Amino acid sequence: MSSPSLVAEVHYPESDGQPMAESDCHRYWMTRIIDVLSHRYRGEPVYVSGNMLMYYVEGDPRRCVAPDAFVVKETTTLWRNIY
Repeated sequence: MSSPSLVAEVHYPESDGQPMAESDCHRYWMTRIIDVLSHRYRGEPVYVSGNMLMYYVEGDPRRCVAPDAFVVKETTTLWRNIY
């Protein structure tokens, strides 16, 4: 009988520790782009958002980005197209 494999618990930080340094102009365009993308993909199975910390390699919390805007296609999330 084999024993279950032991997997170390991975900690995913909620911040990269760096201060947010957005200007009013940057914030305006970031939200505008998210709004335009939301409108463009309205009714399609996509999730549009931005300015969120995202981990793109499971198990490696060092592999993260926080894009101003992004589109996740073919998603089934309940939060898609909330605008």
